[in-house]
Amino acid sequence: MSITGDPSLLPPIDSASAKPGWRDRRTFVLPVKLAEGAYYRIGINSKSHQNFRDSHGTPAPPTVIAFTTNGASKKLVAKLAAPRVVSTEPPIGSKDVDAAISELKITFDAPMGGGMSFVGKVPATSDRRPAWSKDGRTITLPIKLEPGQTYRFGLNSERHVNFQSKGGVPLEPVAFEFSTAAKENK
Repeated sequence: MSITGDPSLLPPIDSASAKPGWRDRRTFVLPVKLAEGAYYRIGINSKSHQNFRDSHGTPAPPTVIAFTTNGASKKLVAKLAAPRVVSTEPPIGSKDVDAAISELKITFDAPMGGGMSFVGKVPATSDRRPAWSKDGRTITLPIKLEPGQTYRFGLNSERHVNFQSKGGVPLEPVAFEFSTAAKENK
């Protein structure tokens, strides 16, 4: 098994009632002791820990289970919402983007945890690293574009879920596509 995530957000194991283990071939039981008015987050597998596997040895995709218990404050309940992309520069689906732009910006509706999963062929440059804004809502990715090209990549995927809110809830996968103008704009 691979239970992952921030230990401070995992519910305490209730070893007095039972040991963690398999009830049958498809059901894993993790006995926990929940507090009233609390927020919890349990990760199942991750990129580097993949011990939950099917009978053929294929790892289960990384999954997050986040929940609150009775009496949780509105602030804790709000942490359960999956983050959303609210704007991008250039906008997703844009045509005739100026190939001279040197940054891609993605803004989310909530502060993010600082990780990232760009998937597919991203037009990133290697001379600078992606950077998060101070409020954790916008990531800026240095890019190098060519004129007359279509760029397709994604944010998160089934197996890559590092774009997560500060509370640890992953972004649902987002497809990103745009095209540059045939000639560089002046």
